[in-house]
Amino acid sequence: MCNHLRSPLKQNLFRALEYLKDSFCQAEIERFDANDVRRLYPVMITPQQCRAARSLLGWKQVELAARSEIGITAIRKFEVGKTSPHRATLKILKDTFEAAGIEFLTRDGRGIGVQFRAGYGET
Repeated sequence: MCNHLRSPLKQNLFRALEYLKDSFCQAEIERFDANDVRRLYPVMITPQQCRAARSLLGWKQVELAARSEIGITAIRKFEVGKTSPHRATLKILKDTFEAAGIEFLTRDGRGIGVQFRAGYGET
């Protein structure tokens, strides 16, 4: 693999393209660009969902930082809308919340928000 493909997303994209080479002509592979990546890896959570999920769990930003291993400054800036983290960072945040029992609602008719996963807290 090329050394300039350091991010996990780029590495996964490269692997997917290598896998698809046999199925598509070279022209189709060359047309696969950043817009395709955005479509395949949409923004996972919003700053509002991050704050709401933390609130449901009773976590402070420091606890989210510790559990997700993401810097507290990055979390603070994301939650107030000062930055747009990389998709990999958003995925880590989402995975951390989901492991704690949070379900993210999307625009599929239920609106955008967060809730506890069905069966959360049942023994």
